[in-house]
Amino acid sequence: MAGAPGTPPAVASVLMFPPVAKANGRALGTQSGAKRNMLKAEGEAGVALGSRCPNCGEPRPHRFCARCGQSDRSYIRSLPLMTWEFLRETFELDSRLLRTLRTMALRPGELPAEFSRNRRASYSSPVRLYLFASIAFFFVLSLTAEFDGPEPERMQAVRERALAAEADANVPALRAWLPPAQTAKLDEMLSRPEYPGVRLFLLETAGEIAAPEPAEEMNAFVRFALAQVVDVLYRPSLALDRLVDNLPISMFFMLPAYALLLQLFYRRKQRYYVEHLMFGVHIHIVAFMAFTALLLVPENAVGDTVGGLLTLCLLAYYYLALRRYYGDGRTLTAAKWFGLMATYTAMLAPGLLLAMFATLYSL
Repeated sequence: MAGAPGTPPAVASVLMFPPVAKANGRALGTQSGAKRNMLKAEGEAGVALGSRCPNCGEPRPHRFCARCGQSDRSYIRSLPLMTWEFLRETFELDSRLLRTLRTMALRPGELPAEFSRNRRASYSSPVRLYLFASIAFFFVLSLTAEFDGPEPERMQAVRERALAAEADANVPALRAWLPPAQTAKLDEMLSRPEYPGVRLFLLETAGEIAAPEPAEEMNAFVRFALAQVVDVLYRPSLALDRLVDNLPISMFFMLPAYALLLQLFYRRKQRYYVEHLMFGVHIHIVAFMAFTALLLVPENAVGDTVGGLLTLCLLAYYYLALRRYYGDGRTLTAAKWFGLMATYTAMLAPGLLLAMFATLYSL
C-alpha cells in the first residue's frame, strides 16, 4: 500500500512495513530511555557536587531552595568579600537599588503606586530604605548639631547685662525651689564666667521668681520644670545629644499617625491603611534624604541658595507624589497638600515634646 502524495518517507515506511515500524519504535524508546538515564545521572552528579541545600538537605537546582527559601550565597570567604556581600544583601546594592532611586527621583509617587499594584520584586525594600535614610540623617545631625554660645562681639554685652541683673536676682528663692542636686548645679553655673548667657538666664529667672510656698503646698510641676531647666543648662551638649538620640524613635512612631491622616484626607479613595502607610514611608525617605543634604550645605550665600532650592524641590515633590498616587485634580491636590502639611506639622509638636520629655528624664 503506497502512501499518499507528500507523505514523509518515514511515515510511508511505517505504513508499508509494520515490522520496520516496530523496530523503529523500540529504537526510539531505547534512545529516550538512555537520554532519561543520562539526565538522571547528571542530576545526581550535580547533587553530589553540592547542589543540595545545606540548610534542609533538599536538592537545589536553582538559586533559592524550593523548600526553605535559603539562597546559594556562602559567607565562608575572605573578610572584604564577606563585608561586601553583607552590605549588598542588607541594602540591596544591585540593579534594584538603582531602579528604585531613579524611579523615586524622576516619578514622585510611582513607588507606592507600584506597591499597590503588588509589583515589589523589581524594587528595593521601602523599610530598608527608610531605616538607611533615617540613620544617615540623624547621624549627620548628631555630627553637625552643636550648642553655640553668643558670638564674641556680643559676649561683653551679655556679661554687662548679667552684672546688672545680679542686683535684682533673688537667688535664695530660686534655690528654695530646687532639689539639692540641682541647687549644687545652680551654684556652679552662677560661678562660671565662660558661660555668660547661661548665667544671665538664671539671674533673670531668679529676679522674676517669688519666694516659694511651704513645702507641702509647693507647686510640684513648677519645681519639676525648674529642675529640668537647670539640668539642661548644666550640660547643654549632653541634652542636645540625648534629644538627637530620641528623635528617630519619635519620628518612627509618627509614621502610623501620618498614615491615619492620609486615610482621613483620602477616605473616598477606598485604599487600605497599609497603602497609605507605604506612601508615608516613601515620602519620609525622600524627606530624610533632602534634610541630610540640607545639613551638609555650607552656611554661606551659596549654601543658602542651595538650601532654598532643595526646600522648594521637596515641597514640589510632595505635591506631585500626592497627585500621581491618589489621582485628584490640581486644585484639590493643592488644597490637600496644604492641609496635610499644616496638620502634620501640628501633629509633630506632641512627638517632639515626647522626645524632649524623654531627654529631660534621662539627664
